[in-house]
Order: sequence, then C-alpha cells, then structure tokens
Amino acid sequence: MIVTGLRGVGKTVLLGEFRQIADDFKWKVLELEASKRVDNHFRQTLYSKLKASLFQVYPRARWGERAMNAAQVLQTFSLTVDPTTGAHTLSLDVEPAEGLAPVTRW
Repeated sequence: MIVTGLRGVGKTVLLGEFRQIADDFKWKVLELEASKRVDNHFRQTLYSKLKASLFQVYPRARWGERAMNAAQVLQTFSLTVDPTTGAHTLSLDVEPAEGLAPVTRW
C-alpha cells in the first residue's frame, strides 16, 4: 500500500491507525520511507529491516515452513550479481523464491 497526499490531510494519522490495528493483531510493524531515484538504498534498507524482523520473530532454529518461505522471498531482495564476473552474493543461506519478489540482475 502506498499512502500519498498533500500536507495536512491525515496521512500520518492514518498510518498511526494502521500501526495500532497491526499491534492489536500482534503483527510486526516496520517504518520505512522511500524517496525518488534511490532504488538500491531502499531495497537494501527494506531487506535489512525485514531480515532483522524475521530473526526477532523466528530464531532460525525454530523456522517452520512459513518462516522458511518468508526467508526465501526475502532472499530475493538480497541477491546481488557482479556484472563483470557473474559472481553472486546471498546472505540468508536459503534459495530465493522465484516469482514472488524481484531478483535484481545486471
């Protein structure tokens, strides 16, 4: 969901309501702001916050099928490929889930 609007129309109030509802359901809430033309920074920040949340909610030793699926989707955000050597870097030690999130290739 993307929330947009002019100053003073209640975006922050709406986000606060969303946070309260999520908290009531015991969901994990992440705050992240996006800006124009910094796709790599946004992707890396999103990956870092999601990874930290996954490990807070489920330590790796307790991962079941749902947590493994979340890690596989998350892994697609962290895949990097060096365009000159073709070398790639992964950091969760799981295979990325194809077709569920973008894989960046150069």
